[in-house]
Amino acid sequence: MENVSERIIKQISSELSISKVQISNTIALFQSGNTVPFVARYRKEATGSLDETKIYDIQKLFKYYSELEERKQEIIKSIDEQGKLTDELKEKIESCLSKVELEDIYLPYKPKRRTKATIAIEAGLEPFARFILTRQDIIEGSIEDYAKDYLNPEKDINTILEAVRGAEHIIASWVSEDAEIRQMVRRITFRMGTLITKVKDEFAEKHTKYEMYYSHSEAVKSMPPHR
Repeated sequence: MENVSERIIKQISSELSISKVQISNTIALFQSGNTVPFVARYRKEATGSLDETKIYDIQKLFKYYSELEERKQEIIKSIDEQGKLTDELKEKIESCLSKVELEDIYLPYKPKRRTKATIAIEAGLEPFARFILTRQDIIEGSIEDYAKDYLNPEKDINTILEAVRGAEHIIASWVSEDAEIRQMVRRITFRMGTLITKVKDEFAEKHTKYEMYYSHSEAVKSMPPHR
């Protein structure tokens, strides 16, 4: 089984189409305190004559994936301490190549402050929420009949509406914490989203360096990185 360093070197090599030996040698030079310009100019024999841009790319990716691997271990430890770590989940975490995707995976297991969803769960509405989410045969108007079974005055669930609203909060939290759904929404946003900006009324008559954005619309997919 390959260790963390080997996994990082292999990934950088794949992304940059540079040999693993060149990647390994370049990283070793960084770890010895050498700068990118110095390595590019005076250590060509070790890097295989990589130019400064490629060496910078290696440095940037090595930092990114090193931080990613460190975060993976923190997350694995946290989930394991909760008693919720499975072999499948651990493998999914270890194979992750994106910080954003990693945090999406961790989100359902991340310690949370009390929310409307957690309060509803504490009130015993989780089975009701799961029932609503999985049953396809609830006819319109009949959900209230099922909600009656989950009234709980001791937990401030006094009405059918409160029971239904509580279940909705739980379902919303499940959907928002689903890694696949979050990735899908992110992809759709980048592909089809539009950024729209409008000036506040109090600034409408003022001349500022941001005037071009007073009434601005731009497709997300065509936005420059600095925006």
